[in-house]
Amino acid sequence: MRISFAIIAAVSLWGCKTVEDGIVGKPPPTGAAVSPTPAAAPAPERPRLPPARLTLATWPYMEHGLSFKLTWTGGNHRAVLYEEPDLNAPLLGDVVWDNGERILWQDTAVASYSPRVVRAKEEWFVEGPVHDDGFLVDQEFVQLDVKKGDRVEIWAYAGDLQCYMSRRSKIILGPCPPADRFSGLGTGPVPAEWYMPERKVWWIQISANNVGGWLAVDDRISVDLVEQ
Repeated sequence: MRISFAIIAAVSLWGCKTVEDGIVGKPPPTGAAVSPTPAAAPAPERPRLPPARLTLATWPYMEHGLSFKLTWTGGNHRAVLYEEPDLNAPLLGDVVWDNGERILWQDTAVASYSPRVVRAKEEWFVEGPVHDDGFLVDQEFVQLDVKKGDRVEIWAYAGDLQCYMSRRSKIILGPCPPADRFSGLGTGPVPAEWYMPERKVWWIQISANNVGGWLAVDDRISVDLVEQ
């Protein structure tokens, strides 16, 4: 099965054309995209952005047996590559593809900045191992009671109805809050849309034009979901 699904970029990147536009407005010029000339003024320092609360080696529509293909639809606009999947990371250069050209990716990550907040309709619980600094701590398994009206923060969807979420300060990986017991879930035909965090950036690692790095997926990239 091959499903054309361009909506991912709009959801993931806060409805803007590029990631930087959605966070700080028009990005300042950098030496990565334009070759400097002797008379050129030095580029202004890049503004420091808030760090992501959670960065995972995943993708927004993670599900067992599902993968994705990417196609460039951004014309001759150049895309910036970062050293790491972080908007504060050093810039490595830029790349551009022909319209309709397939983008070959090597790795994928999602950086979450703001969670989806859901609230309990009745008494319930959340449980799972604690996620600490990129690792699941199996020895630290928690179960937290949730009363009616209490909030649960969803930071990422992990597939198979599993979510990275927090009740207080700790992030755990466990069963997603069920729709019949919580309000505030998203809408859509697949669970990934129900548990989509409010603000995140989807990154892919690529190698193109003799430059390798991390690229933020935005509205210039068409996404096809494919069954493996």
